[in-house]
Formats: sequence, structure tokens, C-alpha cells
Amino acid sequence: REANNLAIRCFSDDPGLNVLLNRPVVIDPMVQSHLIAGGSLDIQTLVGPVERREYDLIVLATSPPDFHALRRWHYHDMPHLPEAFMEAVERHYVVTDKETRYLTMEPGRGPSQ
Repeated sequence: REANNLAIRCFSDDPGLNVLLNRPVVIDPMVQSHLIAGGSLDIQTLVGPVERREYDLIVLATSPPDFHALRRWHYHDMPHLPEAFMEAVERHYVVTDKETRYLTMEPGRGPSQ
């Protein structure tokens, strides 16, 4: 639990990364996509924190590590992450690393900054 001494707030679709944090944000994107598509969960639950730049890091697992690959990732015709989430990330975060199997982003300049 002391691995995150800086209390970094991170959104990741990789639960292994989140368990290293003191206050993990554990989100299963596929489950959330299904709940949003079925009307059981408001898309703002996922998009709102991104638009407000509440995460210090967004780390998404993909190969190759780019937005195009993330958008192609579907499971039974359901996108891994909703398009509204992807659009919010692109507007409010900048890619800081894509040298691994992760696409790593930090808050950047966007419409509200």
C-alpha cells in the first residue's frame, strides 16, 4: 500500500496497476460499457472525472499503444471503452508514453484549461 506515496489518482483498465495505489480506482471498462449501453449507468460516471482532469494518469493497455488500436478493440460488438470516454481523454489528456504495451497520459491543455 505504500507504493503510491504521492497519492496518485490513476484510471487504468489494467486492475494490476490499480492495486498498487493507496486509493485504487478499480473499473472494468467492459462491464461499464455494458451498463452504459443498457441504461443502467450514466456515461458521465466515466466521462465526468476525465473532463474535470481528476486523474493524474490514465494508463490504458493496448497493442499497439495508440487510440486507433483502442477504438478497434471490441468484445461481442461492445467497445472496450465507450467512444464518449475516448473523446474526453483525447480532449483533456496528452500522451506521455507509448513505448510499452500501455498508452500513458497526463492532464493536458484542453477546452477548459
